Amino acid sequence: MGQGTAASRASCEAASHADAVPPRGRGGGGRQCQDTRSLSQNRKIARKWLLLKLDEHVNGPLSKAALEAEKERRRKTKQRQRARKKYGAAADTPDGTSAGAADATPPGPTPPPPPPA
Repeated sequence: MGQGTAASRASCEAASHADAVPPRGRGGGGRQCQDTRSLSQNRKIARKWLLLKLDEHVNGPLSKAALEAEKERRRKTKQRQRARKKYGAAADTPDGTSAGAADATPPGPTPPPPPPA
């Protein structure tokens, strides 16, 4: 039978809430969870996911996920500023070249001027 027992609908939990974000315009929203073979674990996971979605829907930019994303964005900005301060403009891009380096003329001898016409 192979994976048949893991795919059994007996351990699938469908959590729903009237105020949750409706999938594709239908009334109410929910979450089906079949991550584990345990029904109780699937219930916990589905409720946790549903709680996060409700938080995003009700609180918007003040939701837990949005606040964590904002904190991470600020951390990365601060990290970039520290790198620029320590290494200069070369820390702008991941490969160590500054963003304007592609526009600059390459070092070396200058080409001869074009012949007069």
